Amino acid sequence: MRALHYAAYFDVPQLIGVVLQASQPGDVDATCSDFDFGTALHIAASNLCTSAVKCLLEFGANPAFRNDKGQCPADVVPDPLDMPLEMADAAGVAKELRTQLRQALPRPSSPLPLTLQGQVVPALSDNARKQLASMGIRLGDRVVIAGQKVGTLRFCGSTEFSGGLWAGVELDKPEGKNDGSVAGVQYFTCRLKHGIFAPLSKISKPLEKHKSSSTKTPLRPPRRIDVSRVTSKINTGVWLGIELDKPSGKNDGSVGGVRYFSCPPKHGVFAPPSRVQRIHGSVDCLSELTSSRLSHPVSGTIRRSFSTSSAIATPKEGSRRSPVTRSRSTPHRRRWSNLSGSSGGLPGSTAGSSPSSCSEGQARLHVGMQVFLSSANEMAFIRFLGTADFAPGLWLGLELRSPKGKNDGSVGGRRYFTCRPGYGVLVRPSRVTYRGINGSHLVNEKS
Repeated sequence: MRALHYAAYFDVPQLIGVVLQASQPGDVDATCSDFDFGTALHIAASNLCTSAVKCLLEFGANPAFRNDKGQCPADVVPDPLDMPLEMADAAGVAKELRTQLRQALPRPSSPLPLTLQGQVVPALSDNARKQLASMGIRLGDRVVIAGQKVGTLRFCGSTEFSGGLWAGVELDKPEGKNDGSVAGVQYFTCRLKHGIFAPLSKISKPLEKHKSSSTKTPLRPPRRIDVSRVTSKINTGVWLGIELDKPSGKNDGSVGGVRYFSCPPKHGVFAPPSRVQRIHGSVDCLSELTSSRLSHPVSGTIRRSFSTSSAIATPKEGSRRSPVTRSRSTPHRRRWSNLSGSSGGLPGSTAGSSPSSCSEGQARLHVGMQVFLSSANEMAFIRFLGTADFAPGLWLGLELRSPKGKNDGSVGGRRYFTCRPGYGVLVRPSRVTYRGINGSHLVNEKS
């Protein structure tokens, strides 16, 4: 994620303005892999960030840009009809936001007749003609997209959905995304699912070989990588297994052949504690999620919580969120949730001292909280908070997500917490930040 994507996610229009004023014109529509390759406008719309949406539109964000699922920003706005009565305010915001984004869509031009015979070759701009000439490609030539998809080049030029030069290709097989039109604008015509657009840099001639090769060798088919066993580097730590009320989950309580709990198929889902909140009542602290005080009805039932599971969450599942649960009245629905409470909030963590409780809405560092360690450039969990033997003052014991640490939670013969070797580090509170706030401001040095 770029700074622009974070600013859109946290609904900070001032930061959006600063970032875009220092960026290139096309950067406003830069995509993010964590959100199905959608833009900052997709991120803001899916999280009901009205101020960010307004700011992005003023800076020229494309409301017709479609993500990998073919959705424009208006399509990712949570459906007000799916929201419970307790979220009536959020439902109203969602309805207004969807209307605003749909009104911002460009008026569809009259499409070209869908006749595949006698197709008129579109005129090329001077820039597009020069680029194609340097590549030795002309409209109508056979091309390969990213070394995988093969088709015929039908269009080359600028588009309304993004800046720069784009190539429109009619594929041989129905593995495309459109019929040559995007957001109501027809750039070329072809059969449904046979059209696709790609940056001009991604296309090349088929059977293209290096000049130094004197003997002709057949073109090898693109290598397919089996990602079914690939797991994310961020799948360690504490995870919650939840049985959903509706079959909108991903499993039956088992992942990778390991059963963590049992539920009907498609009713089970796993999520880190920072992504879970109670629907009814207030969210006090994370420990309440794993204690017997969870007595109010929720849309899903927590079946199991555990730590450092290496079999849970592919990168796709780790990046997905449920946008319906976020509203303007619940600012705690963020990637780094504003939670605090007792040291027993996370199972499997070793508390060195009791953290400060959140008084009057002020967040405090506590065991189990997720913070950002700038020196390692990654997120980490607080596993210890207190004094140490090797130096005076307050220290934080952090468990990193990758082996960038220095120990396993023990220093000088004393064990402060437990983690895998190389994943632990002890630092001063000033070395970490929580939602942009330096950790030295979130602790009581006298405690």
